[in-house]
Amino acid sequence: MSIGAAYPVRVDATLDPRLSRWLWLVKWLLAIPHYVVLWFLWVGFVVVSVVAFFAILLTGRYPRSLFDFNVGVLRWSWRVAYYSYAALGTDRYPPFTLAEVPDYPAHLDVSYPDHLSRGLVLVKWWLLAIPHYVVVGIFAGGVWLAWEADRNASAGGGLIGLLVLVAAVVLAVTGRYPQPIYDFVLGLNRWVLRVAAYAALMTDEYPPFRLDLGGHEAGTVTLPSPPGPAGAPPPAGAGTPEHGAPAGGAGVAAAGFGGAVFGASTAGAAGGPPAGAELAGPAPSGTGPGPEPPGAEPPGAEPPPGAVAPGTGPAPGEPGVVPPAPGYAGVPGVPGPVTAGPPPGAPYPGGWPQPGAVAPYPGWPPPGGAVPPPWTAPTRPAGVGWTAPRVVALVLGVLLGLVSFGVLVAGAGATWLDNTQRDPAGYVVSGVRTFVTSTYALTSDRIDLGGAGTVAPSGILGTVRVRVTATDPARPVFVGIATHAAAARYLAGISHDTVTDWASGITTLQPGAPGLSPTLPGSVPIWAAQASGTGTQTVTWTPTAGNWTVVVMNPDASPGVAVTADAGATIPDLGWIGIGLLVGGGVLFVLAIALVVVPTVRASRRPAPPMAPPAAPMAPPAAPMPPPVVPPTG
Repeated sequence: MSIGAAYPVRVDATLDPRLSRWLWLVKWLLAIPHYVVLWFLWVGFVVVSVVAFFAILLTGRYPRSLFDFNVGVLRWSWRVAYYSYAALGTDRYPPFTLAEVPDYPAHLDVSYPDHLSRGLVLVKWWLLAIPHYVVVGIFAGGVWLAWEADRNASAGGGLIGLLVLVAAVVLAVTGRYPQPIYDFVLGLNRWVLRVAAYAALMTDEYPPFRLDLGGHEAGTVTLPSPPGPAGAPPPAGAGTPEHGAPAGGAGVAAAGFGGAVFGASTAGAAGGPPAGAELAGPAPSGTGPGPEPPGAEPPGAEPPPGAVAPGTGPAPGEPGVVPPAPGYAGVPGVPGPVTAGPPPGAPYPGGWPQPGAVAPYPGWPPPGGAVPPPWTAPTRPAGVGWTAPRVVALVLGVLLGLVSFGVLVAGAGATWLDNTQRDPAGYVVSGVRTFVTSTYALTSDRIDLGGAGTVAPSGILGTVRVRVTATDPARPVFVGIATHAAAARYLAGISHDTVTDWASGITTLQPGAPGLSPTLPGSVPIWAAQASGTGTQTVTWTPTAGNWTVVVMNPDASPGVAVTADAGATIPDLGWIGIGLLVGGGVLFVLAIALVVVPTVRASRRPAPPMAPPAAPMAPPAAPMPPPVVPPTG
């Protein structure tokens, strides 16, 4: 239960009082394992968000198990960022888990929405969030392009990184983290994480243009849930390690999402009495003082700071008196004082409810005015939620799905080429490109067809064909194919252009020695295949392993070459290659779906309430009593 309005994304942190002066210099190295894991987790985060997009569009709901996974990824990322260069707020190494870790100094939680708008999901992550993206780009840094002739890109750091660097320098010099910088950095990080959750479709509430400074968010106090039946499961979204309440039944809750930790087992640390201690207030009528509990202060001792002395504080009926939840006292941030109640099982003094009091949860007052036993945080049974094997399976499924998508696209492309791009001669041909150079020759870039022992290129490519036509029909042209080393020796010191990008027709100039010209191309014995003459010149060649180059020149070795060209190959098994890729991609896709769906379904299950123990067997009916013996009368 929460008192006060708060944004659904809650970010909370506590600054370590003793930070190392120099550890921040190597945290980038220490955090590398986390960066590697987070890369895979963020791939899963993006794919899960896409799945959630369609789920929200169709049903208006974010699947709970997928929501928990994405909250866990954001939480993990925030812990690593807080440890490293987004805050440098702790030297404690981040845990490798998606779950909430109550005693770690950085916390993040997102309230699960019961319903999300189907219309907003279409625009909020890109159109509505644009103003926030601009702000986040300033806070977190970004990359922009400088539109210059040399196409250089410029990168800029963000305000967070700059402030953390200043804090690190001050920490190294003084041994203390500047508190004002810390508060400001936490506010900036909180803004960035709110926008991240909004853009990931996890809430419809627009992030406020407000800088909430400090480690603890104001306006939210988490109160414990009412005690349920023994063995009953926790309510959905509450009490599970994914959503703020600690596991293990430690009886802890967080004020302002982790701002102060307290509960039945830690009430003394929060300003309330220790578990089992006599609570403040007059004893119920008709009862004695009773034995002092272990650890209780002797009579006459000074009360601890913040304690409520018996008979002091607001009188019943004054506004602002909040009755305590069992085992729950000293809650910071609750308007008005919070006083301790009577021991469990005792009647509430003065009856309940008191005038002007606010019940901590539905169901108060308990029947008869008796206080139930202290509430403790519900535990998460083993195997519930996003366990490590389920996270690994989902990430592997996402990666396998991306691989299968690539394989399916390749199979579809091969099938399309086989059925639509063959000419009447059976060649799969490229588009026709035009090349013009004022140098002596045009050459292809190096064509690597593998080395000895690899699959024969002719087994894959079949027969290769190169066709070249001079742009001036009356001018002859020469085309030849030679090994890369032989062509390089032939053109050494000769100015020529190399085609580096066939699709766009980009060439790179290879300057030569002034006044040096090549010998006639037809007179050198380096060509594996060649053709020369006017009109279209065609070279067909059965490829073999090695590095090869195609050379186009004027037959008289004069400068200035202008041609149109195309290339093709028969690729006899292209159709079967496409079918194989489609089948293999389909199998990988099915396996990927299984790896994603199975852990998601299992993570969404909540433990069933335990069955009631069988009733004790009824005792057999007692044997009928024999009739009384009446003595005979005389």
